[in-house]
Amino acid sequence: MTDKLLIDDEYWPHPLRHIPNENPIATKHVVVAEISKPWGVESYRHIYTALARPERVQELLNHPGGIGHNVTTTGPHPSPFRGSFHYEPGFSIWAGEVVPEGLEPLVIAWEAGGRTILVPDQGFLMTYGLVPRSVQSATGDLIHWDDVTRPQPNVVIAKMVSEYFFELKSEARVSIDLDYLRDYATVRNRSLIHVFYASNVGPAKAEDRYILAGNVSQEFKLKGRLVDLRIAPQSKSQVLAQVWGVRRLLDPLYSPVTEGRWDYGRLVWPGIEGEVTLEGAQRLGLKYVYVKDEVLKYYEDYPEKYSISPESGSVSYGSQWSVSYCRRVMRDLIRLEIKKLYEGCPPDVVKHWHRYAVEPPTTHPVELGRLPNVAIRSKKIVYALVVLGEILSNIANTITGGNLASIDFVKLNRNKLDYYGWWNGPSVATITHHIPLTIGKNTFLERCKDLNSLVIEGLNENNLRKLLLGVGVNSKHIKDFRGLKLLDILIQYAIISHQTGLNFVSDSDEIERRWVDKCKTLKKGQYLETPIDILFVLYDLRVSASHREKNIDELLVRLGIDQNSVVAGWGSALDRLYDAIGMALEKTSEVLRDIVG
Repeated sequence: MTDKLLIDDEYWPHPLRHIPNENPIATKHVVVAEISKPWGVESYRHIYTALARPERVQELLNHPGGIGHNVTTTGPHPSPFRGSFHYEPGFSIWAGEVVPEGLEPLVIAWEAGGRTILVPDQGFLMTYGLVPRSVQSATGDLIHWDDVTRPQPNVVIAKMVSEYFFELKSEARVSIDLDYLRDYATVRNRSLIHVFYASNVGPAKAEDRYILAGNVSQEFKLKGRLVDLRIAPQSKSQVLAQVWGVRRLLDPLYSPVTEGRWDYGRLVWPGIEGEVTLEGAQRLGLKYVYVKDEVLKYYEDYPEKYSISPESGSVSYGSQWSVSYCRRVMRDLIRLEIKKLYEGCPPDVVKHWHRYAVEPPTTHPVELGRLPNVAIRSKKIVYALVVLGEILSNIANTITGGNLASIDFVKLNRNKLDYYGWWNGPSVATITHHIPLTIGKNTFLERCKDLNSLVIEGLNENNLRKLLLGVGVNSKHIKDFRGLKLLDILIQYAIISHQTGLNFVSDSDEIERRWVDKCKTLKKGQYLETPIDILFVLYDLRVSASHREKNIDELLVRLGIDQNSVVAGWGSALDRLYDAIGMALEKTSEVLRDIVG
């Protein structure tokens, strides 16, 4: 076969036709090393990434037959030289006469015991201060590296061990976030190139048979790759194609991670004259700015990363940074001391808060903190639940001689809430999330689910049932009831006790008789009113949240909400629901308090 026949640099054997159409940087995570079977059981490929001087890249891409396709090492298990060791561990990718010293790999690799190990270069990991984290997956355990200072999870994702025994048993792969890959190329002033080997078996197409020209095999050099084509051993109607190649990944163009990371810029804050720089902020002294509490949404979406104090509106990210010296004011504003904001936070955090900055309110400073917001409303509900739990435990212990506490009835404990922060109680955090006035119906219903989880699902059915049985309530009247209805029965008994002067415990038979008589007078759909009627509305709203086709007009009427009032948003309706729940819990405690001596 003549060289002239093989000169077409665009030729790819049919079994490897996928390769020239690939765009390695088309996804957010870019594969920088891989050992895999990309096109089926008879295929194989490994890829590594090398750093090259930009001025050398074109020569490398044009090199006839390509360059090295593997990471070469000085080990493992080096032998002594002249009876003693003079050993330096090293990794490189061969680049022929273009770069005689070899290219620096972005992922280092070595083989041992039929396994190939892929490890992201420690220089890259150190550059961004990445921290490893183990993650279980269906294909094997992975190691994720996170940039904890930003924070940015999953900068690197790696399955680091591939096993080979006569055939590939398990794949391995390392991928890196595209922004960090671009950034590293720029800060190192290096282009990134893929070097690879690939093989695959497929039908012998006419073009492939023409290239073979009757030969069993043919090998030829093209720009940037060496191609080997041969008749497959298992079938003369198929060909085995192999390629050793190099291709461009990306060049140093811009720095999306490092550049500007410590640049605070010149921001204009409403209420502060002129532009504010980092240095200028330090000279401002006790100056305040105001932001909408929508600034908290980003942090509320990642509760595992950020700590939020809903009362003050402050946010912290571990020991990395904190937005402190805050005060939540009015319905939906947070007041910040601007000097402390710049002192305690990196630029991206400062810029995030700046996006929500508003003009200072004209309300008198004394009045700013008196207007209720979601934190004030949530705290009222939480501690009203605690008081209710304490009263229920007191009733139960008086009747049964037990040793129950608030947590045994409402899952909340005053001491823990006071010590760790009331917003850290079970199911509490989500009800403290900010509430824009413009929220839609679906968001309103989702928050109803959160409130239901805290208030209603938190009621302990078992202990409430035991309490009622201890009072003397006939078990047949309550056997089908759950927590909320059991509490309602207890309240109804307490109301009858208050109205008649009957003793809550010793006269329980008479109280029950009168309760049954009252129930008999009710028409279908009617019920005995108690302070917790609003909780039954909340429960029905929770059901509606799971079945969005249900009509909630009647429930809104029971809440005292006009449909016209929610056209512009459901935020005010949610405010009213919070207030109603807090008031209902407080009135319930008033009814139950002191009903036993």
